[in-house]
Formats: sequence, C-alpha cells, structure tokens
Amino acid sequence: MTYKDNMLKLTHKFHKKDEWVKAFIDCVQAKINDVNTVLDRLINLSHFNRLDNEGCKWWANLLKIVLPASMTLSEKRAYIRAKWRAKGHNSITLIKNICSSWENGEVDAELENDNDGNLTIKLTFSGAYGIPSDVDTLLKMIDEVRPAHIPFTLDYNFLLIKDIHEVKTIAEMNNIEIKDFMGNR
Repeated sequence: MTYKDNMLKLTHKFHKKDEWVKAFIDCVQAKINDVNTVLDRLINLSHFNRLDNEGCKWWANLLKIVLPASMTLSEKRAYIRAKWRAKGHNSITLIKNICSSWENGEVDAELENDNDGNLTIKLTFSGAYGIPSDVDTLLKMIDEVRPAHIPFTLDYNFLLIKDIHEVKTIAEMNNIEIKDFMGNR
C-alpha cells in the first residue's frame, strides 16, 4: 500500500472526492518518492556491494584514488572496499581484510617464517584452479600496506596429473582447460 493510499484511507469520505485534495495528495506522494529515492541512494552508498558507477566515483573522490576505466563495476567495488579497509595500521589482519574484499577468488593470507627465519606473507589462492583474474590489483593493494621489509609469496591452486590420472573420465578431462594445469599461463 502506498502513502497515497494510506492518506486517502485516512481522509474523510467527503474530501476523498475533492479534486484539490487528490491533487494535493499526489504532490505529497511525489515528494515522499523523492525523499525515498535520496534515502535509497544514501543506503546504497553505505554498502560497497550496492555501489553503481556514480557511487564508485563518489567513493574514489572521498578516498582520493583513481579507478581505471578498464575495471568492471565489480572490480571497482572490490578495489574501493579494499582501500577503505586499508585505512589503518599495516598488519596481517589488514592484509586479510584486503584479501577478503577481493572478489575474483578465495585468497588467504598468513604470516610465516621462511627457511632462514625471516618473516614472509604467504598468499594462498584456494578458489578455482589457475591464476585468478585481476591478481595484479590485489597485489598492488597489499604492496601499499605491507611493511617494505616483509616479502610475500604466492601459492596458486593448479590441477596436477595425480588429480586426474585414473580419477576422471575422458569426457570430464575434455572439459578441463589447459590453463588449469601447473606450468601453463
């Protein structure tokens, strides 16, 4: 039920037939619709997954970042979310927040000691096989917040021969793309 219907329902039956009252109620409904449009826009600006291109421009201006025109709307949302979450101290938690905002695959970040006892940030891509799309943007975001003296390593999930040999049928193997195998890019 619209506001107009509610207002007409609450109006005396004598006034419901008056053309001036109907016109007034139509004007009030139009103003209420305008207010609802503004409220919806504000709500969408406060949720990164609801941003449209105009909302992305607004956030880019606020965060003082440049969004490349080649990015899709989904990539822009993820980039903005990562930048917003990066406003803080550089820690592994911050890097995990950036990774969780990246929408092109599942990635986990852990702080590990390498063979020499030095710290390393290990990024494990546990989603689909192969190298996910737009990894460069994620790495650029992480590179901006990580301490310069701590390197990072990348661990991708590739399909190995042992995963398919005598495990998959010929029909299943024909559906696998060559880029999913280790050693192919």
